[in-house]
Amino acid sequence: MSAVVAQSTGRYSGLSAAVKFQVFLSGTERPANNWHNAALPGIDSWVAGDTPSTPKGMALRGDTVFTYWTTKYDDEAHKYVKDEDLGSSVPSAPGRYILRAVVDYYENGVLIEYDHLEAEVDFEIFKRVNEWIDNPAILSWELSKPASEPVASTKEDGVIIFEYKQKILSDDTYTTVKPTTAGEYVMRVTATAENCEPLVATVEFTVSLSKNHWINLPTIEDWSEEFDPNNPTGKAEIGTVTYIYLNAEDRSVLSEKPTKEGTYILRAVVELEGYETLENEFVFTISAAYDTSLINVNIALGVIACVFTIVVIVFAVRRYKQC
Repeated sequence: MSAVVAQSTGRYSGLSAAVKFQVFLSGTERPANNWHNAALPGIDSWVAGDTPSTPKGMALRGDTVFTYWTTKYDDEAHKYVKDEDLGSSVPSAPGRYILRAVVDYYENGVLIEYDHLEAEVDFEIFKRVNEWIDNPAILSWELSKPASEPVASTKEDGVIIFEYKQKILSDDTYTTVKPTTAGEYVMRVTATAENCEPLVATVEFTVSLSKNHWINLPTIEDWSEEFDPNNPTGKAEIGTVTYIYLNAEDRSVLSEKPTKEGTYILRAVVELEGYETLENEFVFTISAAYDTSLINVNIALGVIACVFTIVVIVFAVRRYKQC
């Protein structure tokens, strides 16, 4: 019912008021039970982990009992329906729920069915929003040095897992073991926290062999067969030099240092775990030994030639004097 007092221009403003009332059947002692307009059944959604919302709902007569239900989606009805009765236990896990408000009124210990009320209200507990505080990262490293440590942190406390795989491999090859061979890799970082969606990030990095270099390039001096073989020289910044000898014609590998006349290749190699392999080649020659018998013959022939020359000169001098 509403009442209105019209405005009188220049004298007073208008007034209006409204009052609710019920009309019920003759003989009924009182109006039907109903919810207070200012306290209709309801509950606000909240974020998991926060303080749960307080349910509302007050009837004209009788106390309200609140119960909570999990839900499942009904494909036929195209809506969420009650599933499991949680009783008065307030849910805490993220999800969709139903709040059921029931009022039963008793008079002198007798249930007044006429005053029974019930209502159902949907609400939701939202997942917490997690985020990175320190973005996942890892520095590339060289195998001769300790592996880099990954970094990552999140707003919500939880568990962070670091996994690794070669960049060229599929995602099902991730492992928590850091790589120990050179190559390009991907680190997957997964952060899980209670009541939160998992955070997942990937970071690419490289594991490389350390550099090595020659301080003195490997070399070896030529020699002749009648002398002892020369030793090679060479020095790397790190590691021991291994020398291998090859035949220059067919590059076949020799089992030991050559001693016979010919042209050869000295290959110097430095192999060290975690470092690039150093290699260098140097060509050298072993000349034939001097033949002493040929040297003696040459000396004899030289002496004969000298004697013959002297005889010729003497004979020429004598002929000159006779003239």
